[in-house]
Amino acid sequence: MTQQETLLIQQGFEFSHQDNSRIHYTKDLGGDGFTYLHIFLKPDGSFSGELQEFLYEDDGSQYDQITKEPVEENESLQDYLNRI
Repeated sequence: MTQQETLLIQQGFEFSHQDNSRIHYTKDLGGDGFTYLHIFLKPDGSFSGELQEFLYEDDGSQYDQITKEPVEENESLQDYLNRI
């Protein structure tokens, strides 16, 4: 387990899955199942993140909106989590 993975677990993230190019962790930010932060760890030590929000239309239908949250140059994972 890497330092980044340990940090994510300490911050309340849960392991989701791993594929050939990245490890995916996720956290329910509001605790209500409507807003999630997804962190993708890459083998070279870099990472990326996305916010996923589940929203409702007036007719009651649900959809999700995904927003990429860019990583600033030389930003650590801890700084990124603090900013988001």
